[in-house]
Amino acid sequence: MLADQLPFIVVVNVTAEMMTSSSTDVLPWWVASGASAAFLAVQLLQLGIWGRTWGCRLGKIRVVTYVDNSKATWAAVTIRCTIPFIASAIFVPVGAGMLGLFLELAVYFSALLDPHLRSVHDKAAGTIVIRA
Repeated sequence: MLADQLPFIVVVNVTAEMMTSSSTDVLPWWVASGASAAFLAVQLLQLGIWGRTWGCRLGKIRVVTYVDNSKATWAAVTIRCTIPFIASAIFVPVGAGMLGLFLELAVYFSALLDPHLRSVHDKAAGTIVIRA
């Protein structure tokens, strides 16, 4: 759910802006990387253990396998969480965090092009989001 991604989006884009700033108040790369890694870990743990994140709970949805609607495996959860993470973070080192934001949004909105509302990361992981 996109609501889960908001803290990460903020961290990545603030980091990108600070990296390109000529100010001396630049956030160290390891702080942003650590925050992003912690956020990814929380996402992985929530989906791996409960099959949903706090945003999924609010939306009353759950992530399951596409084939039989069983609990998603840790491998599937890792793939599903990593794709938007990489899509958003890929442009930060070159100071183009906003491009990463648009790429991450494209990952999520790609679900609108699928008859089963599966986005790119769902297809790669073999998962689907269902009402819980």
